[in-house]
Amino acid sequence: MRANEQMGGGNYALAGHHMADPQILFSPLARVQRGQRVYLTNNKCVYVYQVQSKKVISKYQVGYLKAMPHKRNLTLMTCLTASIGESKRILVKGNFVYQTKFSHRWFDLFR
Repeated sequence: MRANEQMGGGNYALAGHHMADPQILFSPLARVQRGQRVYLTNNKCVYVYQVQSKKVISKYQVGYLKAMPHKRNLTLMTCLTASIGESKRILVKGNFVYQTKFSHRWFDLFR
């Protein structure tokens, strides 16, 4: 969401489309549960976050996306539904757990 974001540092914020197919893009956020892990990679490292909260917000509540350089968290956002004109958003917040080097054992998770 911001040009200077880095995985594993600050408030790493991502937004994606909620599609009619519940398996693609950010559609699975509708089913995420507190405590689940989220895995991100840049093909050099794997960054692991744990979901702390999920809530429905207005599309105008953009303050959740602001930079927080002294925190290490993840913010994921998508539309509440795949309907055109949807004004509500699913917001998922997670805390950084750890990072590790990307290796062959991670291939299946990210394919």
